[in-house]
Amino acid sequence: MLKEILINDKCKLEERKNQITTELCQLKKALEENQNKSIDADDKKAIQEYLSGRITKNRCCLAIVEDRLDLVMRFLAEIKRGDTDGAN
Repeated sequence: MLKEILINDKCKLEERKNQITTELCQLKKALEENQNKSIDADDKKAIQEYLSGRITKNRCCLAIVEDRLDLVMRFLAEIKRGDTDGAN
């Protein structure tokens, strides 16, 4: 009986390990895609406004960070839904 429990626990741990490995691969892929992402239109607009003096450096950085945070939140929502390929 103890042997069966240990085998069952080992199987559950192996399943969890595989799940974590899959999630790590998905996050690594998302990170690589984000690093390769060029500056989008919203980021360019924030940078141009900063350079023209219309907004402060802090507001420019905040606009860019908010844009990136939105991307991360959408990706996490996709993972939660099981949409791991990023297709909408």
